[in-house]
Amino acid sequence: MIAKIYLRIAKTKKGIKVAASPRPNESPLFSDYPRKYFPTVSFGIKFDIPDELFSRASTLIALINVAEKHATINADIDTV
Repeated sequence: MIAKIYLRIAKTKKGIKVAASPRPNESPLFSDYPRKYFPTVSFGIKFDIPDELFSRASTLIALINVAEKHATINADIDTV
């Protein structure tokens, strides 16, 4: 199966916040209350996943380094 996954990863004071979707979304991640926007990196990953992997338990299979020139970075956003 070929799958495109679009990730958004935000840096927060408590660590990281992550969102994933099958569609691109470059809007920054935020806290619900009070509404605060976090510096967010957006990028897509294309996976070629063998069907037999869907029957196994989750396993960490890769470490991905994101080059700055390929990422969209939204930072220091105070309002919509």
